[in-house]
Amino acid sequence: GAWVAKVVAELAAMENVKMRLRCMGAGVYDHGYVLAYERVADHAPGAKGPRHRLWRIRARRIVSA
Repeated sequence: GAWVAKVVAELAAMENVKMRLRCMGAGVYDHGYVLAYERVADHAPGAKGPRHRLWRIRARRIVSA
């Protein structure tokens, strides 16, 4: 509800936060290391460019929801 929308807006406004809404955590490892699989253009079959992207992320904090 409203609380979720408020928190999402606050996170989106932060310069040091990148929101990846089409990502799935593929692995979470020690020291904040995460492999994340992003579906870049799966929803658009004719789109040019990559369909998927694998992110290697080193994060200070991780929120999984």
